[in-house]
Amino acid sequence: MAALLRRVRVAQLHDPAFDPAAAQKLLDAVEARLRTITLRFGKLRDITAYLHALAKLRSPPPPPARSSSSSSPSSPGAPLAPLVQPHELALDLAAFATRSRVELITASPKRLSTLLWALLRLLPAESHGSEKLQVVLDRLALVSLRQLGNYTPQDLRNLALAYATFGPRPDGPARAASASGAAPVPTPAGTAEGEQALDWPALAKRSAPAPTPDAREAAAAKRRTRNARMLQALTAELAARSGNLAVPQPEPRDLALAAHALSLAGLTAAASPNTLALLSKAAAAAAEALAPGRAGPLADAEVAGLLEALAEAGVRHGPLLEATRTWAGAAGEALAPEVRARLAGAFNRLGSEL
Repeated sequence: MAALLRRVRVAQLHDPAFDPAAAQKLLDAVEARLRTITLRFGKLRDITAYLHALAKLRSPPPPPARSSSSSSPSSPGAPLAPLVQPHELALDLAAFATRSRVELITASPKRLSTLLWALLRLLPAESHGSEKLQVVLDRLALVSLRQLGNYTPQDLRNLALAYATFGPRPDGPARAASASGAAPVPTPAGTAEGEQALDWPALAKRSAPAPTPDAREAAAAKRRTRNARMLQALTAELAARSGNLAVPQPEPRDLALAAHALSLAGLTAAASPNTLALLSKAAAAAAEALAPGRAGPLADAEVAGLLEALAEAGVRHGPLLEATRTWAGAAGEALAPEVRARLAGAFNRLGSEL
């Protein structure tokens, strides 16, 4: 079915006669098959491929693909509702795909990263606190922490964004403790660092009694710790790779989005040494990418997100501020007002003016 959705995506991008209503009927028709067959016999590989194809299909076509005649159903003047499937189905598929510890351990890092990338684009904000989603994150954290060295910079960035977006936010003293690295994950005696000899995270049975308030708070605290540990490990890995020519180098976009993820998770207010190192390297890479005459790979919102993360951490990087000021001035009215407002706010917090 993933191959079918990919063919629909090609038609969506390149066929002027593409019919969104027919594509939506197709998605509705395959839902029953997904629930009756895939949720019984599906493998991680197949489910990841399907969710990735669905996320691509739901993405709006790029502007060049929509520059057709006004009669085209995908013309900019006739915006269409995105193609959808119930987000509960995506959660069910992700939970089923990650049920096997052996399958996750033997999966490639790219596949695990792709699964999280798809969930980032398929799940609405109201489902981020779902117990099914948190169990999926628990499972992926257990297998990912031991093999971060095998991930590409883009995969590391996707993991950071997913855990920062889906995970619980540290608040108050917990936020400061997590940001400073003072929230280690407890490990049983005799267990190596980075490995947890715990039961494989599983969904609660329907017949199980409702958790008590104390149990819910304990679960939330455990997941805050999980998030802090994952993001600290991802930060350390990216910071160590940047500038080390013996390994593939992170792109400026990888570093900027990882810095934005730390800001989302609240880990820049009391930044650890690894966080400060990542922010400094991200700022230097962004300053070089924004230099005049360079076709930098950074999007406008990514520049704003990086500046906001630097402002939260109190890191003032002069070359980046100057490069951003020049870049924003050259962009003029092409720079969206909301992005310009975010940049101005970050500059003000750093004691400067855009």
